[in-house]
Formats: sequence, structure tokens, C-alpha cells
Amino acid sequence: MESIIKAKDTVFIYPDQTKVELKGEFIVKKGERITILGSNGSGKTTLYKGILGLMENVEGELLVLGIKPYKKFHAIRNRIGVVLQNTDEQIIAPTVYDDIALTLRNNNIPENEIKDRVHWILTELKLTGLAKKVPHYLSGGEKKKVVLAGALVTNPEVLLLDEPFTGLDPRSKLSIIDMINHFCFAHGTTIVTTTHDMELVPDITDITYLFTKGEIIAKSNGTEIFQNLQLLEKADLVQPQLYQLFTRLIDLGLPIKYPDNVEDGAEKIYTAYTGKPF
Repeated sequence: MESIIKAKDTVFIYPDQTKVELKGEFIVKKGERITILGSNGSGKTTLYKGILGLMENVEGELLVLGIKPYKKFHAIRNRIGVVLQNTDEQIIAPTVYDDIALTLRNNNIPENEIKDRVHWILTELKLTGLAKKVPHYLSGGEKKKVVLAGALVTNPEVLLLDEPFTGLDPRSKLSIIDMINHFCFAHGTTIVTTTHDMELVPDITDITYLFTKGEIIAKSNGTEIFQNLQLLEKADLVQPQLYQLFTRLIDLGLPIKYPDNVEDGAEKIYTAYTGKPF
């Protein structure tokens, strides 16, 4: 399958001459849900800037949709949707409808087509009741959904999510996850997410990359990263609580394997306790 994003041994230099390297290969294929884990300073943000064409890699390889993003920014900008950590930086219009329509208007899309597209995305994400609301008065979860709708209204090939769950209550997090997964599965949208909320990773990812200090140190299509305490410690990350529990159970001698998610964990504990399959 063709790579949507490919980065290999990239080097970036900021205006103040700070040099940021990212050693290793980062590959994203069409329709995949990719999660990037890493503490501050691991290289996540710099890679995002490179993918968006906001920074040029001075060494290494970086291709997005087959294009060098910095050199041909205008060729990819409408093919990538972006949701930033701070939603207030992306909300600038007086109503939710106008905010979602903003990118389309900037691209000189006819107003009747804009109306159809905004109605489509509001319906798709079940946000029609917010259309006339003033976005700055919405809750944090509602603001995040509005920004997500604005990022998806162009039906982009790639959606970049930078810490999308920061500041959200548990129910809002689950709602955002449902929206993200719906779009990926229904429309084949490729999703790349950075997050510190590792408890949620099994619900939003097919492949997980682990970054630390400018190096890709692990890639997994399962939960192997969460089982490896030494690897997490190297990346300055803490094992999610579910995996802390199973690590303790295994250390106590319980014949049990690590789960893929909470439901799988409950089934494994039930079977280990009762001796019966779930």
C-alpha cells in the first residue's frame, strides 16, 4: 500500500538555529490510525510542522501525499485537516456555521456548495444543534467538536490531531473518539494523533510510534509498547493504569496475558479467576 506520509532521518533547523533531528523511519499508509507517543522535546511537534509544510527538513526525507510539503505547501494544504491542542487558536468566526465554513469561503467555494458541505458535516458529526451558536461560549468539548468539523468539512485525506483530548471530561473524550473513528472507517480518512492520554490509545490507533529525544525507538501494531516498562521509562512515560494492573497480576504469578483494551482485560481476569472462558 502506498505511503501517505513518509519521514526518514529528518533534520530541521528553527530560526534561532536550534537543530531538531528525528532519527528513524515514520510511515503512514492510507486509512491508518496512527498515534505518536512521546514526552515534551521528543520531536512530535517538529514533525507535525514539517508535515504541514511550516518547516523544511534540511536533511533526510519527508514526503506527504507524494509531495515535499514545504516546497509545495499550496498543493497539500486543503488535503490535510488539522486540530490543534488549543481550540481557541482555531475558532475565529462569530457562529459555529461560519467557523466551519471559513476554509471553504477562503477557497472561493460557491455559497450554495458551502451550505451543503457545512450541513453535511454538521449532520455527520451530529452537531446540527450548534450551527447558530457563538463558538466562544461553548464548552471545551463542544469547541473541540466544532474545530474537528472545520477540519473535516473539506473531507481531507489526512487528519492531524495534536493532543485532541487535553482539558476534556471523560464523556467528551469518548465522543471525540467516536467521531474520529467514524470518519476513518466511513471515509477512509488517515488519522495521525499525538497524545499524552495513553489510556485512550487502544481505542484510537492501529499503529503506535514511540518518540524520545529525537528518535523513533518503537513501532507497534498492538499493546507491546505498554507492556515494556524499560521502553516507557526511556521515553519518560508512565505505563497506563490498565497495564500497571496486569503487570502487577503477572508479577504475582497469575497466569494471564496483557489485554488489548479494558473489555479484553475484564474477560482475561474473569477467565483467570473462574477457570471458565468468558
